[in-house]
Amino acid sequence: MDCRKALWSAGVFVCGLAGCMKPQTGSLVARDLPKPPEQPVVKSDEKPTKPGKIKTSTLVAMGNLRLQTAQDPARGAERPQLVREAVDCFEKALKEDGKYLPAFVGLARAQEMMGNYEQALTLFRKAREVGPKEPGICYEQGLCQSRAKDFNGALEPLAAALRLAPDHPAYAKVYGFTLARVGRFDEGLTWLMKAMNEADAHLNLAKLAAHVQQPELCQRHLQIALQLNPDSEEAQQFCAELRGAVSSGGVTPVKYEEPVGAGEVQVGFEPGAK
Repeated sequence: MDCRKALWSAGVFVCGLAGCMKPQTGSLVARDLPKPPEQPVVKSDEKPTKPGKIKTSTLVAMGNLRLQTAQDPARGAERPQLVREAVDCFEKALKEDGKYLPAFVGLARAQEMMGNYEQALTLFRKAREVGPKEPGICYEQGLCQSRAKDFNGALEPLAAALRLAPDHPAYAKVYGFTLARVGRFDEGLTWLMKAMNEADAHLNLAKLAAHVQQPELCQRHLQIALQLNPDSEEAQQFCAELRGAVSSGGVTPVKYEEPVGAGEVQVGFEPGAK
C-alpha cells in the first residue's frame, strides 16, 4: 500500500508539472536567481499535510522549478506563464503554512521577475521577520532594491547580511559596490578589498566612476589598478575603451551589476534548507 501511495504521489507531481506548462505571451524583467550562501542556515519547520494534499515543500519545489525554467531564454513566450504558475505554487504553500519561509522567498523572487519591485520588497521584509537570522534573505532584498535603483535603501539589508555572515565575499562585494554607488567610494573600497584583490577593487571603482560620470575619480582608480597590476588585460581594455570614448566625445557605459574579479552571484538559495 505504501508503495502504491508513493507511486501515486509521484504521478500527481509529474502530471502537475506537465499540465501547468502552457505557452503564453507576456514580458518579464530579466533576473538571475542568487546561488545558495555557503554558511549553514536554520531549518524551517514544515507543518504536516492532510492525506491527498501536496506538501508545502513540494509546492515550493514546483514553484522554484518553474522559476528556473523561466530563466532559459529558449522558453521565450512561455516565461510569463511559467512565472505565474510559480506564483500560484508559492501562494498555495503559504495558504498551507503562513510562515513557511521558502514560500515567502520564492514568491518575492517571482514578483521581482515580473517587475513588481514594491510587492517583492514587501515579501522580502516579511521573510526577514519570519527568518531574522537568515543572511541570504537580507542579501536578496538588497539586490532587489539595487535593481530597483534604490541604492541608498539597499544599504540597510546588505549591512544586515554582513552582520549575520561577516566573512561572506559576495555580501562584502555588493555592499562595497553599493556604498560606492551612492558616492562613498573610500568605504566601498574597504569592503571590495574583502572580496577581491586590491587591483580589481580599484578597477571596479574606476568603472563605476565612469558610469556615474566622475572622470577624475575614474582616472585615479584606474591608474592605481594599473600600477598594482600592469598586466591586467581587463584594466588595459578598459583604459583603451576610455580613450576611444574621450576621442569620440562619449562616455563608456558600465553596468552596476557586473563588477570584475568577484565571481558570479549565487543561484538557487532556499532559506531553511541545507
